[in-house]
Amino acid sequence: MSADDPVTGQAFQTAYVDGRQLKRSDGAAAAQRWWATRWAAIGAWALAGWPVWRWFAARLDDGSDEPWGLAALVAALAFLPWRQLREPLSLGAAALAATAVLTELIGYAVLPAIVRGGLWMLALVALLGGSGPTVARAGMLLLSLPVVATAQFYLGYPLRALTAACSVPLLHGLGYAVARQGTALRWAGETVLVDAPCSGIQMLWTGLLAACAMAATRGLGGAATLRLLRHAGMVVAAANVLRCVVLFLLEVRGAPPAHWLHEAIGLALFGGALGVVAWLARRKTSNNSAHGGEPFRPSKAEAVCREKATHERPREAASWPGSARHRIRYLCHCWSQACLRRLRVSDGTATSTQADWASRRRRRNKGLGEMAGGEGSFRRYWRDRFRVPAALGLIALLGGLLGGAALRPFWTADRPGAETGSAFPGWPEAYEGRALVPLIASEREARFAGGFPGRVAAFSDGERTVVLRWVPRETRKLHPALHCLRGLGYAVQPGPVWRDERGRCWGTIVAQRAGRRLRVRERIADAAGAEWTDVSAWWWDAWRGRSVGPWWAVTVLEG
Repeated sequence: MSADDPVTGQAFQTAYVDGRQLKRSDGAAAAQRWWATRWAAIGAWALAGWPVWRWFAARLDDGSDEPWGLAALVAALAFLPWRQLREPLSLGAAALAATAVLTELIGYAVLPAIVRGGLWMLALVALLGGSGPTVARAGMLLLSLPVVATAQFYLGYPLRALTAACSVPLLHGLGYAVARQGTALRWAGETVLVDAPCSGIQMLWTGLLAACAMAATRGLGGAATLRLLRHAGMVVAAANVLRCVVLFLLEVRGAPPAHWLHEAIGLALFGGALGVVAWLARRKTSNNSAHGGEPFRPSKAEAVCREKATHERPREAASWPGSARHRIRYLCHCWSQACLRRLRVSDGTATSTQADWASRRRRRNKGLGEMAGGEGSFRRYWRDRFRVPAALGLIALLGGLLGGAALRPFWTADRPGAETGSAFPGWPEAYEGRALVPLIASEREARFAGGFPGRVAAFSDGERTVVLRWVPRETRKLHPALHCLRGLGYAVQPGPVWRDERGRCWGTIVAQRAGRRLRVRERIADAAGAEWTDVSAWWWDAWRGRSVGPWWAVTVLEG
């Protein structure tokens, strides 16, 4: 008789050997084991993930990231398989989730918080199982993390340089002899900088999220979703290059365009990119419908193998198995059949060999009750005997790892900042000809300065506020001023690069709050005279050794 395994959810065959029952289960035992269901494991995952939720809330509150990650999280929750959460947790799902949690637990002291958050989301994907659009669901969960600021810091400069490099051939085709210098385009003595918004990080994030949502809505499989994400990234990158070309033409043909025109051009090109992504998603959906699942066409070698094995013409592509596992099994079957035919022709004993193989296959496929002493019954006996203990042990291991992850933050002390007092030259007494008066730091500013790998201080010259940061080595904690201003409730708007009367370049920001308007400019410089207007370009030059510290980061707030 058949029953359902209370832990694995798989059907097994009740059998008796010499009057002794090998496997038995009933519905009452399955109903009592609520702790072995998916929703119980996900509940424990949510409770044990309080360090991730605390970091998530802190990143949303400090202004470094826009709160659009919440929209991605809501979209991911909308596509959760809610009806399947009451099913038993499978062994594979528990093993994958335990691996992700164990990796996060071991690397807690060395892994960045965003990597630990990604591992925690992957554990949730494993607990949910492989039903439904798994890849699209995983993509939305990963994009829900506050990754925009981190991506802007590490990938902003390379993407801006790539955008400028891709824009040069297009501008040459339009008749402009443009030369690229880093992230700047030079033409006829004029320099047009590809600033941080032109890196396309936010466009790429939104495009990938839209592609994941379209794949989940249309029920695309894993391979089709990955192809859609790849094509979406290419389309968004092409739209960003076109935006750079159009803005360059507007900059060099007359007066600088208004800021609203910049945004209108970006929105128009991004809308066109989303339209192309939607068309690609619809096309992949039609391909899936035509092929009965994942689009698959046999290769030439597979077609030849099938023709030799079955002595008939290959069927249509739609009749071939779509998954890689089924294709591998089918090729192995074709190879074994070809070997049997060759043995039948070349050796007279092939018939007995073939009969022996067929007899073994029949014995293996017989029920455990019929073949009490056969080879198949031996494997089934030990498999059925240790299936439940192994599952219970794996679930207990997962619970222990989740408990350890919940307690892990209490075992790690906060690492102090770098000891740089001996090499610190001291604060200047004046800046730009004006005397500086130190300002008393707030509790939040003092806490940040304590963990900063350098020195931070704020001064006033009577009219302006000057923030000086002395940085001895490259660090992620040197963030732009707009993150702090957003955390204080200001609405910020990045401006163009400004060059002062001394020839120094500054990045500019306009911040507004409650009728107050601030004009902010900032720059980073080293002792050799090199300068940067954004932290991403500075970090890459410092990391590659093109600039040697220490560096001075200066932020001036006026208004």
